[in-house]
Amino acid sequence: EEKTILTGVVPDHATIAIGRRWNHETHHCEIMIRDSFGNKCDKLDLNKVICNQDGTFWIREKDLIKALFFTSSLNDY
Repeated sequence: EEKTILTGVVPDHATIAIGRRWNHETHHCEIMIRDSFGNKCDKLDLNKVICNQDGTFWIREKDLIKALFFTSSLNDY
């Protein structure tokens, strides 16, 4: 059973990065993620994310990079 740092067990779900911001308090770049888990963040490690309770959450860029195990990207043709 494969594991991730965000959720523990790898679930059947999808995520997409939809925004970014600079956090002036922590001096880190944060990425906004929309996740197919739904509006709650009960499946996420709340020590690593800031939950927005609307199906999105913020995560530090370096934590996101550590959590990636499969990615796809769309390009303009």
